[in-house]
Amino acid sequence: MANSDWVRELDKKIENLSAKIGVIGLGYVGLPLALLFAKKYRVLGFDVDRRKIESLCSGKSYIVDVNDEEIKNAVGENLKVSNNEKILESCDIYIITVPTPLKENGDPDMDYVISAGKTVSRYLDRGKMVVLESTVYPGATREVLVPILNESGLVAGEDYAVVFSPERVNPGNKKYTVERTPKVVGGINEESTRLAVRLYSSVLMAEVVPVKDCKTAEAVKVLENAFRFINISFINEMALIFEEMGIDIWEVIDAASTKPVGFMPHYPGPGVGGHCIPIDPIFLLHRMWKMDRSSHFIELANSINKIMPHHTVNLLRRGLSKAGKSLSDSKVLILGIAYKPNVDDVRESPALKIMDILDQEGIHWNFYDPLVHEFRWKNKVLRSVDKIDGDVLKDYDALLLITPHDDMVREVKECLHKHDERIVIVDGRNSLEEFRKEHIYLGIGKPEV
Repeated sequence: MANSDWVRELDKKIENLSAKIGVIGLGYVGLPLALLFAKKYRVLGFDVDRRKIESLCSGKSYIVDVNDEEIKNAVGENLKVSNNEKILESCDIYIITVPTPLKENGDPDMDYVISAGKTVSRYLDRGKMVVLESTVYPGATREVLVPILNESGLVAGEDYAVVFSPERVNPGNKKYTVERTPKVVGGINEESTRLAVRLYSSVLMAEVVPVKDCKTAEAVKVLENAFRFINISFINEMALIFEEMGIDIWEVIDAASTKPVGFMPHYPGPGVGGHCIPIDPIFLLHRMWKMDRSSHFIELANSINKIMPHHTVNLLRRGLSKAGKSLSDSKVLILGIAYKPNVDDVRESPALKIMDILDQEGIHWNFYDPLVHEFRWKNKVLRSVDKIDGDVLKDYDALLLITPHDDMVREVKECLHKHDERIVIVDGRNSLEEFRKEHIYLGIGKPEV
């Protein structure tokens, strides 16, 4: 492959920025990536969701990290978007950024990757490159994607390049945007890796890190998030233990963080959420099961993290009991349902599991999230209360804080300072402790008063 004419031709197209880039999947990963490449290349974006395409064509963004102005400046100029796959026909490079969720039974769902692979294979020609950014288990690029691409009659590595480059999007992070986050790339062979390094280096302000092959790059992603998954579960377990011992784990973490080396702070909460941390380790776990192996760390971490939504509801039950009320007779307002602060993404949010538990308990609840005005849950559309003020608080017996959006927490604090009646506060994120004396306060990892 090293002396192939098509390799030199693709290399030249990348060097002179004439390569056409196709991005398949315009969600939280694909849209920022498409906009980044559109600064220097001609980009063709494809997504099966007609609503996303209509939004982009009208100059409207649907994710928190991209503003409307960026859309208006790019779409129609260097970025064309469509829900018709034929837009991809003339591309030189295909970047697949489709979701890889878990199925209801907990198995990895590769259907979106398979579908994207079939789409690309219909337009694949000699001399093109395919990059998979969707999170998968180690080995999936070769085992799942490459056979589908080879249905084109071409041979991966001989006729076209194949690369895995894990997405590292951190929604809401203004410092480490897609442009400023180091990129790992691993190809099906050395030439594929080299082409990918050249491609991403042309648009990133951060380092591009080549690794041995696709499988190594896939392992990088699952290791990164398994590390966080396991450490969060450890802190969650310590929070449960310290609560019983009357120790404030938040104070313990703050003090331990003063050690210059050897300690990395992680924080407890009502569960883990998002498109990576609760999913990537399970991808790895299922791969290990196929090898008749297991990971005691990941399995134990998963069991601990699954406890936290139930523990959060138990805190709510204890708080209402202190107020002389039962769960079934109370109204609860959930504060923040996104999976992390200051984003509008509810994927795998612990709030969803807590809602399930509250429903099973027959509890009347509503939610307030200024970033998630509405979302579909159990085949119905739920809408946030419009605002939070003194009148709204009077309608509820308890506040259950799940996700501490900065502006929302400020609003809640202003209302609570003016609220005369005692209310139950269950604080999942150590954001409302200042109201411990005025109200009935319980927090994860907090000793009860």
